[in-house]
Amino acid sequence: MAPPSFTATWHRDTYPAIDPRSRPELSMRGKTVVISGGGSGIGRALAQSFAEAGASTIAIVGRRIAPLQDTKQAIERLHSDVSVAIHVADVANGKAIEQVASEIGPWDVLIANAGYMSDPKPLVDSEPQDWWKAFEVGLAAPPSSCDCC
Repeated sequence: MAPPSFTATWHRDTYPAIDPRSRPELSMRGKTVVISGGGSGIGRALAQSFAEAGASTIAIVGRRIAPLQDTKQAIERLHSDVSVAIHVADVANGKAIEQVASEIGPWDVLIANAGYMSDPKPLVDSEPQDWWKAFEVGLAAPPSSCDCC
């Protein structure tokens, strides 16, 4: 038996109401999109979706180069008209993010998707700096020098 839900219909894929192919006003054609945490998980799926929506440039930011490179290759393999730029940086490092912002230049869409989770362990064995790191990453804001907001 399914749990009770306030949502009458669950979607597990794109449907006409949110598909830029059937709703041209949702197109990202010619747009630059920046996604933190863009190398894996939800960030990777978002990058792929923006590529399908026609974004011309997608900048993905993350701490690990291998997932960023994998995501870049996957997108460019399917969407040769999309330029994917990778930037290795920790969103909790303001100087690094300011450098990334200056490298990217102006953008149209910013997805603040980065997250941090320490290795799972009992609370009593956890380290305070892991809790603080999760807090910093969750609250990291765009650099003060950007013109995005």
